[in-house]
Amino acid sequence: IICSAAVPGETDDFETAVDGRQNHFFQRCGSVTKSCMRMVVIWYNVHSRIRSSFLTCSIVSQDWGLIQYKPEPARKGRHRGKRMAKRGKNILIGLAAAVTAVCIAITAVVLFKPLYYYDIEKLNIPETSGVSAEACRENFDILIDYNRIGGPDRLEFKDFGMSREGRIHFEEVKEIFLATQWIGIFGTVFAAAMIAKRRDFGWMRAAAAESAILCVIVLAAAAADWNKTFAMVHAIFFRNDYWLFNPATDPIIKILPDAYFLHCGILIILLAAVINILLELIYRKKRKQYGRNHI
Repeated sequence: IICSAAVPGETDDFETAVDGRQNHFFQRCGSVTKSCMRMVVIWYNVHSRIRSSFLTCSIVSQDWGLIQYKPEPARKGRHRGKRMAKRGKNILIGLAAAVTAVCIAITAVVLFKPLYYYDIEKLNIPETSGVSAEACRENFDILIDYNRIGGPDRLEFKDFGMSREGRIHFEEVKEIFLATQWIGIFGTVFAAAMIAKRRDFGWMRAAAAESAILCVIVLAAAAADWNKTFAMVHAIFFRNDYWLFNPATDPIIKILPDAYFLHCGILIILLAAVINILLELIYRKKRKQYGRNHI
């Protein structure tokens, strides 16, 4: 309350003085109030930044400085680290998927008996081996059934004998083919589960690229020199030379010409390419469905 003595004849000056003092008083109050609010905002801003680097204070009101909280963008280094970790994870999962694709292709071609039936006539195996076409099919079926899951434990051909080295080699081949089949089965189940339950599909493009690179390398090597490539593959998977059969002691080799294995290799590469195309198509479909945040 502002008190002052009224002087006769000076009423207008008195009222003007009172109004001026009131305006000055309220201006001072408003200035102090705004200063206090600014100090509070500054203090809270500093306190929040010290407490957490992910929060920031921003003044959104021009009147009294209301405070709004919003997440602070992560640092570029942290984003880059997450992207690199995600990319590395996709490469590793993609490599496993590429191995699975190759194993599926190998299993499908090895168990595809009509390919050999076709080569019996195409390669004139009965004429070159002296074995009838029917005997070729029967003994080949015994060999394939021996190498599949659930096949017999001991290999016995109907029309051919076998050396000790030959039997050891076929046992080693069976171990490789069984591992290939199990990898194909478990890999397919794992990939299907990831496609069904997850939204991170970058591994599919990585798998397609890695499998394609592997197929191109093998195809180029086979085209350059098939015999050397065939020997190199055996040197990688076997620690002995028992795969070099003697027709006198292991006559089964007479009905298994190198051209048949060449046809198997070509078909494996083609089937792996088909799997790569399917992975790429699924990847593009999922990217279109979920957007780029999940690729």
